[in-house]
Amino acid sequence: MASNDPGWQYGTAVEGKGNQWVICTFCNKTTKVGITRHKHHLAGDSAQVLKCLRVPIEVHKVFKDALIKRNKIKKQWTKYPTLIMML
Repeated sequence: MASNDPGWQYGTAVEGKGNQWVICTFCNKTTKVGITRHKHHLAGDSAQVLKCLRVPIEVHKVFKDALIKRNKIKKQWTKYPTLIMML
């Protein structure tokens, strides 16, 4: 596990591949390109990532809500690009 990211509770890094490949705890699918893509797999919110069909509804909801919140924050920051430069 590379970080304290909650996605690592439900996925395992593939040995020898670093943190770029993650195996889902629920369906054993290997997700390439890292933990963010794995979280989209659990949330089932992306057309580019295969949805996990075995994830419990509670876990699905946690990741879906977290990604929605992240997108809202991201939109707020892009609304005010001069604030970012000042930081």
